[in-house]
Amino acid sequence: FYRQFIKPKASEWIDKLRYSSMLSSPNTHIINIASNWQGTGLITPIQKTVAGIIDTLNPIRMAQGKPKTHFIGEGLAYAKGYYSPSAVKKGFQSILDVLTGKTQVTNPDLRFIPLATSGPAAKIEGALDAVSKPLEAMDQFFRALTESGLTEDYKYAKKAGKLTDSDITDEAYALLFRSKLTGEGQGAVSNFMGSGGEWVKQATKSKYTGWRILAKFTFPFISIGTNLAKVGLEYNPVFGTANMIGNADKTAQASKILMGGVVTAVTAMYGLQGKLHAWYPADPAKRTAM
Repeated sequence: FYRQFIKPKASEWIDKLRYSSMLSSPNTHIINIASNWQGTGLITPIQKTVAGIIDTLNPIRMAQGKPKTHFIGEGLAYAKGYYSPSAVKKGFQSILDVLTGKTQVTNPDLRFIPLATSGPAAKIEGALDAVSKPLEAMDQFFRALTESGLTEDYKYAKKAGKLTDSDITDEAYALLFRSKLTGEGQGAVSNFMGSGGEWVKQATKSKYTGWRILAKFTFPFISIGTNLAKVGLEYNPVFGTANMIGNADKTAQASKILMGGVVTAVTAMYGLQGKLHAWYPADPAKRTAM
């Protein structure tokens, strides 16, 4: 309906071709699947468990007589829902819905409105979409698993006495790096990074052609890229601690700092011992000879 009145500009077709080209590498699809599973299927249940332990042992909370907002069993409850057969079945159905066109692309960095609805132009766009649709399909697959995990998590927390409720869809989008770039309660560091992302997004819509082109070609995937950077900083011991400022869920942030601190400490220990050699030979002499 929209395209009956507003015809696509040449720049929109260029953007479509450019994004499809960038997403065409098999490595992009592999990394997308791996990062989605790592974030939602591996790290999240651990983080929720750690947050529960911290909240249970928090002396300040106990001294103030405040109720717990995180529970140790939440991580296991989340994993139970995430890996359940019904969640996997729903995930595969989500894949089919995307590939057959029943579900539209919801990636915040890609255009929602089709450029063409019929004729050769629509076929060309369909061919270009064949690259991005598998990515979206896998995102929706992991979204189904994540929402199922969060459903079980919230049920457990409610039975355990959790007084506050969160929105499953919002948290699922956050875990899949699709949340709003800024927001109340995200923390000072996260909002600072998000503000930078928002600035670049505005630059992509600038009335000045030079700024618009520079922003588009320098930062192609602003929303997801910024959210990935925010997550990395939240788990960094230094930046994560700074992100406590203005953070509405300090227990969850503390769990991320602890997890990031452990990984940093172990990495540093192995690095100082010369055991971090990636694909190079383990023998220092052989590495030097290369």
